[in-house]
Amino acid sequence: MNNDFRIGVDAGGTFTDFVLAEKTGDIHLFKAPSTPEDGTLAIANGLQQIANKFNRPIEDIIQTCDLCINGTTVALNALIQMTGVKVGLLCTKGHEDSIEIRLGHKEEGHRYDASYPPAPLALITLSPSTWAVRLLTSLWPNLAEPA
Repeated sequence: MNNDFRIGVDAGGTFTDFVLAEKTGDIHLFKAPSTPEDGTLAIANGLQQIANKFNRPIEDIIQTCDLCINGTTVALNALIQMTGVKVGLLCTKGHEDSIEIRLGHKEEGHRYDASYPPAPLALITLSPSTWAVRLLTSLWPNLAEPA
């Protein structure tokens, strides 16, 4: 670590959590109420807590960060709770049904048990394959064009 700090932020549905690592190796935890109407407010509130703890302006804290990582569980919570708005899917031609057949990372990707439960109807209707926009080109420039 070259500078004073590294910061990790996890913006959740109820709280936004902060982990600050100092160059000395000390770790500090901070928590601010999430602000669903504007997620940046919770981040600003957490950064203010950090600034107060170190008696330094927020700008100084940020300028002396080697790394700041921001993650969120908001989208994951929307899927788990089956809440949120319907969304479309941008995908390469041939992958329109990826959500319905539940493609994705699986620890045993080669295993297809008949007992594997079907995707909940609410998940399928969150992004139905009929709402998929099929791209006729690859999303990445170095990949071959889809057939």
